[in-house]
Amino acid sequence: MERKEIMIINWTESRLKVVPVKGKGNIILQPGNNEVDESLWNECRGILTRDIKAGRVKEVHVKKEEKIIEPEKKGPGGKILKPAEKVTTVKGKGLKDLSLEEAEAVVNETFALDTLKKWKKTESRDSIRTAIMNQIETVEKFGENKKEDKDK
Repeated sequence: MERKEIMIINWTESRLKVVPVKGKGNIILQPGNNEVDESLWNECRGILTRDIKAGRVKEVHVKKEEKIIEPEKKGPGGKILKPAEKVTTVKGKGLKDLSLEEAEAVVNETFALDTLKKWKKTESRDSIRTAIMNQIETVEKFGENKKEDKDK
C-alpha cells in the first residue's frame, strides 16, 4: 500500500475554506490546523497564492522547493522579454515528524475533531496523546460539534 505524505496547513480565518483540486474533489480547510495530502496540496497551492501571501493560509513546518520549468527569454541587449516560469512545491511534516514542542503547539491550534481523533489513534508519544485528548475535550465542550448545537 502506498504511503501518502501528509502535511499540516493552518487556516487562520474563522470560516471554512473549500479548495478545488482539478479532477479530485475538494480540500476543506477548517479554522486552525488541518492535515492535507501533500500531493493534492501541491496541485491546488497556486490558487491560494493571495491567501498564503496575506497569512490566511500557513504551511506548517514545510520545506519549499522552487523549480524552473521554463527559463527566461532575453532579447537583444540582454533585455528580459519573458521572465522564467517557476513552480514551487512544498514538502511537509505530519504530526509524528514534529518535535514534542512543535507537535503540542500544532495540536493546541487544531479544532477539527476528525483530525484530532485520527492523531489520537496514531500518536505514540504520551505527552502529545495527552494534549490531543485535552484538545478533543475542549473542542467537544466549546465547539460547534456538540449534539445540542446540532439539534437547535
